[in-house]
Amino acid sequence: MASVQLAIETPKDGDRFSGNAPITFRGSITELPTELAGVPLYYRWFSSLFPAAEDRYSINPTALSDPTQTYNPTTDGFTPGPGTHVITLGVSDQAGEDQAAQNATQHGGVTGGAAGAGKCVVHVLKANSITPQSGGSLSRTQGRLEAEAPLHWGRLKSGSTDEFELNPDYHQLNRLRYRWRFEIRDRSGNAVVIPFEPKFQDLAFDIKNSLPVVRYEGPLPLTQDGPYTLTLRVEDMEVASFGHDVTLSITVGR
Repeated sequence: MASVQLAIETPKDGDRFSGNAPITFRGSITELPTELAGVPLYYRWFSSLFPAAEDRYSINPTALSDPTQTYNPTTDGFTPGPGTHVITLGVSDQAGEDQAAQNATQHGGVTGGAAGAGKCVVHVLKANSITPQSGGSLSRTQGRLEAEAPLHWGRLKSGSTDEFELNPDYHQLNRLRYRWRFEIRDRSGNAVVIPFEPKFQDLAFDIKNSLPVVRYEGPLPLTQDGPYTLTLRVEDMEVASFGHDVTLSITVGR
């Protein structure tokens, strides 16, 4: 088997993206064995947070014939969701990615991953409030806050089909932190800001309407009923100034 040496040009390891900012993928060949000159090769991009299924593991459903081609996954209906993504670029002499193609592979190569000289780990900071929605209501004594989460924030508990626990493999790399901020006007018209940052261990993971979410359920640090401005912020744990916010108007009651 001849090995093709690859490099990821974009995104760069450590890159951060806010909201739905586009992520483009582009690679290069750093070394091509002479015996592969003229042999058709096929290139695929992978993300650790891509919802892979049997016979479909790569972001691009159709293999690329040129790794230097700039690839935008939104053209194939995939917008990278929030989370820390491990990016990989692979090449094979097979156009498909099903089991038969894998068994038939004679030549290939891979770069990226979470470690090593070619590693590529990027962070998508995206705030998407699932509960409450703008115009909705919230209990301050037994509140529920839900936000879109990384696909592998949690994993199924052993032997369960619907109960989740924190996924330690994902959290070795995770850089996302969730913060909520409540703002209400006092009787003098002054803004009163109440920050709320539950520990990540207090955020339950679930799949809601096919969307991965983190959920806090319990008392909130609020003492007053009424109209609030609620801001959800998803930020980089290492560089808190980088993140993404969404703001909505809600009504809080007991």
